[in-house]
Amino acid sequence: MCIRDRINEARLTIKRIIHVYRSPVSTIKAVGACHIDVACRPEWEGHASAVGRLGLVTYDAWACTGSLLVAPGYESNPPFLLTANHCVSFQAQADSVEVWWLYQKAGCDDEAPPDVATVPRSTGGAALLAGAGAHEGSDFTLLLLTEAPPTPTAYLGYTTRPTTPTEAVFCAHHPQGTEKRISFGALSDTGSPRIGHQPMVSYDYYHEVLWLEGSTEAGSSGSPLLLEETGQIIGQLYGGYASCLDMEEPDYFGKMDITYPIIEPWLSGQYSIEGEGEIEGEGEGEGEQLEGEGEGEGENENEGE
Repeated sequence: MCIRDRINEARLTIKRIIHVYRSPVSTIKAVGACHIDVACRPEWEGHASAVGRLGLVTYDAWACTGSLLVAPGYESNPPFLLTANHCVSFQAQADSVEVWWLYQKAGCDDEAPPDVATVPRSTGGAALLAGAGAHEGSDFTLLLLTEAPPTPTAYLGYTTRPTTPTEAVFCAHHPQGTEKRISFGALSDTGSPRIGHQPMVSYDYYHEVLWLEGSTEAGSSGSPLLLEETGQIIGQLYGGYASCLDMEEPDYFGKMDITYPIIEPWLSGQYSIEGEGEIEGEGEGEGEQLEGEGEGEGENENEGE
């Protein structure tokens, strides 16, 4: 019997319906004047392509930042994404995560970013694989996206090597959920002036950063902190009093050396991702892995607070 003759027997189940009636950037606030467009620092555009703007289908005023990680245990890198735990803490939130890729100005002197509705997007939510809050850990969440990036991106390497104050660092992020910016600074241990030069959180679990160029804002949370020397992640943004109006205040990033032992079994393939949902578009745009050092070497090019 032809399938079309049995069409009346077909059954379709709709789990839920969500009506998104506003653009995800329609509620953003104005950002500070010190922010630097990623296109103005072309030497880091490859790394920045691994950084996406996170949103929740169920809450259109919410925004955070996350980054794709190299997974040495796989021939074809799954879309593992690192962000802050205070951004995505529960599977119910992860279910409605969306990620906008390459939401940034094309040129350094461009007056306006692209319409966010026109940039590549990963939809369908994610599986929350691991996480720890700000008070019992390094404020991280590891997600496995349901849909791989549909455009060329990078996957970032990371390291757990010891660091020292004054080391040069940078991060790419989406302040207030706006187009991608990049900030440059140095590791610090001088504390926050606002709270008597004490650290906002423990140095055992967090890197402290003073910005020299650019800063961060709400929406930047979860963005990766990278060493300028190697381009490797050493943490993800928790928060701080830093802003364009107060460059003497630091930010704090959960340390990768605290996070890594928890996420390593996933990245190495020791823990199976089977049963975490089929990855749609997996393998779209894989490419070469660039050179780097330490765990999760380099920047794996995927052609494809």
